[in-house]
This record gives sequence, C-alpha cells and structure tokens, in this order.
Amino acid sequence: MITLTRLNAMNLKVRDLDASLAWYARHFGFTPRYAVEGGIVIAVNGIELVLSPHDNPGAPLADPRRAGL
Repeated sequence: MITLTRLNAMNLKVRDLDASLAWYARHFGFTPRYAVEGGIVIAVNGIELVLSPHDNPGAPLADPRRAGL
C-alpha cells in the first residue's frame, strides 16, 4: 500500500463509483466520509478526495500508458 503524506484538493470523475471506492480503499486506505452533491468525499491521513460519476460513463477508456492528472 502507498502511504500518502500530502495532496491538494481533487475532484475525480469516475466511471464506476463503487469500484473506485473499493480501489482507493484497497490501494491507499481511503474511507468514505460524507456525501456531497454529485459525489462522495473519501479521506485518509487528513487528505480528502471527491469521487463523482463521470458525465458519460460509456465513454471509451483513456490510453492506460498516459496519466490524466
């Protein structure tokens, strides 16, 4: 597991909210904190991210060799 020490605010659009919650929990230790309009806030070590559903969940996946941050 990767231990995060610092991260600026991020709102991540995801294709599958439940799968993304599980992935961030498994790999980084994030846990759900509270719901916000259109998404959910997850947190670990004082770091919060917002996961929200992608506007077009049927869109093709991005090239896995590229980072989209």
